[in-house]
Amino acid sequence: PQLICATPTFILSRIWPDAPADMLQAAAAIEHAPWLVANLSLSRMPEERRGAQLSWDNVIYQSPGLGYVVATHQQIRTRPGPTVLTYYRAFGGADTKQSRQQLLATPRETWTETILAEMERIHPNIRQITTNVNITRYGHAMAKPTTGSLWHGKRALLSRPVGRIQLAHADLSGFSIFEEANYHGVRCAENALAALGYASRSLL
Repeated sequence: PQLICATPTFILSRIWPDAPADMLQAAAAIEHAPWLVANLSLSRMPEERRGAQLSWDNVIYQSPGLGYVVATHQQIRTRPGPTVLTYYRAFGGADTKQSRQQLLATPRETWTETILAEMERIHPNIRQITTNVNITRYGHAMAKPTTGSLWHGKRALLSRPVGRIQLAHADLSGFSIFEEANYHGVRCAENALAALGYASRSLL
């Protein structure tokens, strides 16, 4: 049998403490930025003050957040109704540990007020139509590229098979995007098929 472990690298030492030491060191060297995600339930579509018309993915100019998406954009309905806006904010500062502590220590009510104040710049009636704000904190949301991290260091060690074990995750590329996660998944699947004696045409 073959094992493909597709987990973030920051938990590798907890689930595989006997992994080769150089792999554990490479995994520990990858920094992860904390994120805040908030789902705002609205009783109706918001009014718009200025800027481009509301779309699926929206970014506020000169905002600390990454923007927000209309989570109900794929619903099939004949007229506007209640909706959910999903807001994202990344904490990619130099000191990720401090950012993580700030994210955890800041009360939910403070984050709610901060987000509503930011959204209010674009949607003046956002407070009146918001029925619920659900906030989730991700302490290690995404791998954070740092100077030299993409082309140097020992990160490539994480892509090598160790016996029948392989790692597959976007973290192995040093930054978190779907295409990188897909690449490592396909790479490991092809390696596993080859190890089991199956001939396969490369999908990469």
